[in-house]
Amino acid sequence: AECPEGTFSSGLGNGPCETCPANSEGTGTGLSLCPCLQDYYRAPYEGPSVPCTQSPGRPSDVRVSNVTNTSAVLSWSPPDNGGGRPLYEIGYTVNATGSGGERVVVSGVNDTETIVTGLTPGVLYTFSVSAENDVSSQDNNVNARSLSTTATTLEGVGGTVTEFVVGENGVLSWSSPVPPNGVILYYNVIISTADSGQLVTRVEELDVLTIDVSNYGEMNMDYNVTTILGAGSDSCWRWKFLISSDCVSGGAIGRLWSSSSDCNRDCQFSRSYCHFLFACG
Repeated sequence: AECPEGTFSSGLGNGPCETCPANSEGTGTGLSLCPCLQDYYRAPYEGPSVPCTQSPGRPSDVRVSNVTNTSAVLSWSPPDNGGGRPLYEIGYTVNATGSGGERVVVSGVNDTETIVTGLTPGVLYTFSVSAENDVSSQDNNVNARSLSTTATTLEGVGGTVTEFVVGENGVLSWSSPVPPNGVILYYNVIISTADSGQLVTRVEELDVLTIDVSNYGEMNMDYNVTTILGAGSDSCWRWKFLISSDCVSGGAIGRLWSSSSDCNRDCQFSRSYCHFLFACG
């Protein structure tokens, strides 16, 4: 005979019949398992006789400490509610979200502290700690088991500018470094030529990053970016310009070498554009 309502049989509906386990329901006859109630689940490895359970509650007392310019320590207290499963089964996922991107750290079972690395200096981050057990992958309500807090990473020394552009009017412009490593105070630009010696320019108009270089046919340029923690490492560009008479418009994009010592390398003309032919000298 078929198993009556409220029971099931793992033998495809024919006895012996078992009462539906906790948090499940048998609304028909001849059931081989009793489906879980809404918001209750079984882990993939659990059979039909196992009670249905829930994701754990949210952790409490989420704290951020030991914040540097690229890392922070997160700690928390475990949830009081294990969702009907053992508390020792709970693991945690930590998300750090800010303008510098997202970092995800999966903490070990029963851990209540972890370090998040790879953060961007001078950025406000939201740190979210989510508690998870063996049925959480079936539960999309992450907010119900998460708790968040915020902290700003410390500023670092200035970042690295990655592109300089010379327009046809001889004006050198550049983009802000990404990431800036904090609030940029100013740019130091040092232009060296064989004829004019060395010109040091401090650029504080951060919205208009330009210098007129139309008087220089060949130059070395060192720059660094300064934040509240100081200047970043020097980087060097070497330029040589030749005006091309058969072009009517255009510009040149510089090539960045990784350090000031690279200004000594012997480079050949590598690329040409209208108005400018240039190379690392």
